[in-house]
Amino acid sequence: MALQTWKINRTKAALEHTQWPKETYNAGNFDEAFAAQTTHITGDPISLIEAERLEVVVEATGNPVAGAHYALRSIDVGTHIVAGVSLILMSR
Repeated sequence: MALQTWKINRTKAALEHTQWPKETYNAGNFDEAFAAQTTHITGDPISLIEAERLEVVVEATGNPVAGAHYALRSIDVGTHIVAGVSLILMSR
């Protein structure tokens, strides 16, 4: 099983465990989620960052290298970024 698929399945299992209603996180893509005001779970964070209507990215990966990559891409496409402590410390 691909790593991204494993992470998506793990995320959905956690939501099911907390009894989060499936219809609130089962959108097939970002546009569907935006239109329905629900959630889309993806293993491709760059495609989400590049979505036209996305306004803010919260970087909470806990991984400074990945976080910096996502933050820089967010800046490149003009999306606001809220960075975790690891990125703030890295920039000093």
